[in-house]
Amino acid sequence: MNSCQTIGALKADVFRVLDEYSKNGLGHDLYSGGTGDMDKRFLTALNGALCLINSAVGGAVAKTSLTFSRPVLLALICDFDVFEGEKTVEVPFLAGSVSFDFMGEGKLVFSDIDGEIVEERYLSSCFGNFETQRAFVPNDAFKVCFSSEKTLIVRALKFYDKKSLMGCGEEKYLPDGKKLYCAISPLCHEILSVKGGKRGALSIPNDIFDAAHGAVSCDEGYEGTYTVEYTEYPESYDESDSMDTPVSLSPACYEAAVYAVAASICEREDGELYSRLIYKYREMLANIYPKNSLKRKNSFFAGGIFGRRKRGYAFRG
Repeated sequence: MNSCQTIGALKADVFRVLDEYSKNGLGHDLYSGGTGDMDKRFLTALNGALCLINSAVGGAVAKTSLTFSRPVLLALICDFDVFEGEKTVEVPFLAGSVSFDFMGEGKLVFSDIDGEIVEERYLSSCFGNFETQRAFVPNDAFKVCFSSEKTLIVRALKFYDKKSLMGCGEEKYLPDGKKLYCAISPLCHEILSVKGGKRGALSIPNDIFDAAHGAVSCDEGYEGTYTVEYTEYPESYDESDSMDTPVSLSPACYEAAVYAVAASICEREDGELYSRLIYKYREMLANIYPKNSLKRKNSFFAGGIFGRRKRGYAFRG
């Protein structure tokens, strides 16, 4: 196979592998009938294959420092319900953000001192469950109004001081009254190890953190600074990338990727060919699967034996 690792070279190798096989003893024409859009599925199949291989071989390991700070709570408003009407609450001085749990349908409206609308949001919870809303309070806001033409139930309405929210550049990093959030690489796949404590040498159970979509969270009780090691997803490719764009894979992973992509492309039309290609992919993967991956624990068992921190201790960093 081609040793030049680019999107174009990998694509050529993928379709060369697909051409090696026959269907019912006849040559397999990639561009007839239902197989005519295989070429269009290449990039999607490539991105999926890279994620599969990344998970299998462990992926690149990155390290970062995370700091979780509990913000200053300015006000906690008692729970209330809105039945076909409105409920207005004055915004505390220097409020930076607001959070609350809600169920039902309605609107959240920020208005200035003259009653002019500054910002409004539609609220709708799914299947009768409580959902959490976090939002920055606009600088000119003086009041918050909750309105509903049906029923809107609001719980734990909280306002947070603006100065204590430094670093919360996006709403996904705002506190919600239960968890603290901070930024992490959007390529974060799995947290491998966490160090904390006064000297940063104490091992912390990995599962006190949840990472997704470039944000990592923990319960408010775990505020502090941590050093985190994690594996990264590979970068994805799209239509804007040229065929000369490099594909960062070792030679062994490159060959496995060729068969994984080819299998994904023909999965809809040719089950027999798909099975052969997947078998070949797994065979190659077995030869490059790192031994240390076999020793890794499922996160369910992180920090304890026979269960999720079975002893029930609570770490405080």
